[in-house]
Amino acid sequence: MSIKIFSVAEMIAAEKAADAAGISYDQMMESAGKAVADAIIARYPIQNTRILILVGPGNNGGDGLVAGRYLAEAGADVAFYLYKPRHPETDPNFARVQAMGLFIAEWGQDQRARVLRTRLNITDLVIDALLGTGVSRPIGGELAKLMQQVRNGLAARRRTLTTASPFATLYPTEETPPPAAPPVPVVAVDCPSGLN
Repeated sequence: MSIKIFSVAEMIAAEKAADAAGISYDQMMESAGKAVADAIIARYPIQNTRILILVGPGNNGGDGLVAGRYLAEAGADVAFYLYKPRHPETDPNFARVQAMGLFIAEWGQDQRARVLRTRLNITDLVIDALLGTGVSRPIGGELAKLMQQVRNGLAARRRTLTTASPFATLYPTEETPPPAAPPVPVVAVDCPSGLN
């Protein structure tokens, strides 16, 4: 089976053509988010899995909201971490996850990234829905800070998993440390944030 990989220009053209053919951006988000959730469900055990979804301000973030809704319905413990505010009166996907009572936090309200660090320390899987295929400039400012916090938090989580491993007691000295735990999986919607 071959998979067509679109360039950024081809992706934008395909979305515009779909919209012109009567498939709304909301319908595209619903399909994309469900496909992300289905792929995760096919690959990972979902029941009670703690999933943190990093939500950007655009359509990629909307895809993440939809994916999270489906994953929560499948039994995952889903939390959303928003880079920018989203509003239920203008964002039906955000309104749906809000109505489900799922955990939602926002970067701008998270002093010293405490909530983000806490969530990363307990998460089993991260979904990167921050940025999509349309980014053409280097990432800087607050978004760069958020992404660095995520990298640091995932590294700390891996260290926690390594020391909590049953193998840790078999390797009690610094000369023979326990084997490193596998990294927390990160699933990107479209492509990893910052990749163009």
